[in-house]
Amino acid sequence: MSEYLSILKKQKFKSEIQYSNTNSDLNYAKQLLADKPFVILFIPQEMLLFWHGLKSKVNGVSFVDLLQATQPLPFILKQSNALEKRIADLAYIAKRECHGKSGRRRVEALAKCRRMKVCEAEIVANANVLLSEVKKNEETIRHLKDEILELEERCAVLYAEILEEREKQNKKAKEARDCEINIDLLREENEDLFKYIEHIEEINSCRNCAEDLENKSSTIPEVGVRQQQRKLKELKTRAQRALWFVESYGLSIQSLSLTDPNNKALTLELGTQQENNTKSKFEDIPHDDQEKIKMVLHIMDRFCIGDAAYHALSVQAGGLPKGYLIKQCRNEINKLFSITRTPGELVGAQLSVRDELTRQIREKMKQGEHDTHKVKISEDGAKISRISSYIVMSFSLLADKKEVMSVKGNHAFAIVDGKKIKLEFFLGGDYKIHKDERFDMSKPESFYWSKKLQRTLEDNKNLCKNKKDHYGCINPPLLNIPIENVKVDELHLLLRITDILERNILLTAIRRDLCEDKSKRAKEPRGLHLKNTVKVINSCGVTFSVWEKLDGNGKKQANKEEGYGKANITPYIHVLVYHVPRFFQNSGVKIFTGQGVEKTNDVVRSIYHNKSNKHEGCKDTLLALKRLDCLKDYERMPNKYVKKNDEYWPTDIFEERRKRPRLSDA
Repeated sequence: MSEYLSILKKQKFKSEIQYSNTNSDLNYAKQLLADKPFVILFIPQEMLLFWHGLKSKVNGVSFVDLLQATQPLPFILKQSNALEKRIADLAYIAKRECHGKSGRRRVEALAKCRRMKVCEAEIVANANVLLSEVKKNEETIRHLKDEILELEERCAVLYAEILEEREKQNKKAKEARDCEINIDLLREENEDLFKYIEHIEEINSCRNCAEDLENKSSTIPEVGVRQQQRKLKELKTRAQRALWFVESYGLSIQSLSLTDPNNKALTLELGTQQENNTKSKFEDIPHDDQEKIKMVLHIMDRFCIGDAAYHALSVQAGGLPKGYLIKQCRNEINKLFSITRTPGELVGAQLSVRDELTRQIREKMKQGEHDTHKVKISEDGAKISRISSYIVMSFSLLADKKEVMSVKGNHAFAIVDGKKIKLEFFLGGDYKIHKDERFDMSKPESFYWSKKLQRTLEDNKNLCKNKKDHYGCINPPLLNIPIENVKVDELHLLLRITDILERNILLTAIRRDLCEDKSKRAKEPRGLHLKNTVKVINSCGVTFSVWEKLDGNGKKQANKEEGYGKANITPYIHVLVYHVPRFFQNSGVKIFTGQGVEKTNDVVRSIYHNKSNKHEGCKDTLLALKRLDCLKDYERMPNKYVKKNDEYWPTDIFEERRKRPRLSDA
């Protein structure tokens, strides 16, 4: 039998016996020693077929011995009838499956493996085999750890190189983005300049054309001597205008020789006008003088000083720039803005919103602000005079913060009688609420912000199409601004609430006086509660009085609802309770104040009465506002106020005002 076992060891099989050990051999040994239930062997049919043939030739050899002799395993199998029978059955199945097959089919059949489960009781642990496997695995682990350390060091070096390369790429990408932004800005500026040049060419295209220069009255020989001098002077001016291109050739016209129908020669000296003209032009004076003139123009527009008043001041005081230079500077600045008539029947003037917004955002980009810009659009009506009212539309960039509350931060674009920058638009206006529900204060704070009651822009567009149940949406929205971006005006919010509270206090005082005055005698003073209320208000340094106002018919105007009941709660109080807290959480309220808009209305009213001839009131007012915006850098910076007496403003100033004599006092 030993001879056959030696032959078995020399036999080489294409496949080896596998066992179901998903972990390493060391872990398998630990599992074996921990009494794991069984192990599964995968035996190739080639081995089983060979064992079957060898078993039939030799007596006294078992399949278990053949399995142990064919391939060393990390364990020893016990001799048992059950194990022997299972291997014999597998060998018989392998012989039956390979019987009668040849060629490729036999090769495939021999390559198949048979699965056999070995129970724990059928295994005897081999300590020597286990120890050798443990040493082998420990050596393998040691080599793997060394390789892991080398790989970690290499990975650290590679990661540092990757970070360095990524930083270089980010720096280059940032430089490329900055270059693209600058290119886009330059491209947009060039486009704006081309458009402006085309606009100027359209305006001045016919200024020097033949039709404009043509004489439409009597000829020079047909008029008298005095008229001839006037016409020759006019001809001289028009000839200079028509021959403007001569200077482009590097030449100048000194004289122009002419003959009349009677062959009488006439010579016009064209070069003498420029020599005798001692007036300088605004663009020819030094830069410092130009800056001084712009500063004077800003003061004139800021305080609504007229040309006649400045002319008298410059002549009598002396040392001031000439009035015609101020006018030239004003005309040069006016040319920067293209003002057109507003569409519709009402007279008005407007600027391009796109151009104005582009100009303002370009200034922000030059300051390094490339983020999303929030734009608030405002519109407010103002009574300018007894017979005229203006509607001033303006926008402001919320990034200007404090400038939003001044005229400088509100840029008017209409008065009605490159690199892509993300814009977020807001609208300042009044919030509306159902008249029957505005006094209901029992709802939670988030009630009107629920999806069921929340209104969207698309809802407004759809509701305006309904003849009934349109809920106040009569016309489509003029501006496609989301409803959540429509913010309440902080100034009017406070005014509307304080006005109502103040009115209620005065009416309460009047009502108490009416009740008490009925029981007083004729000589006793009346209206004491109202007088005391007015006295307290006057003690705060506020000029205040109460009188009864009559309309044109001499009838009393109808009183508004008064009192402190639920029906007297206005929409602004509803907004204060249910909407202002959400505004504070999201974006605040102060930046959406209408104080800057009201100041703009005051400036418009002042310009209309003091700087406009009422013929082009809208245009003159809009040009003055844009000049103020263009020359805002020339505004005087006020000195910093240092408070020396802490008691002056709260107490001393009121005492001084009380002691100041007034001619109107009885």
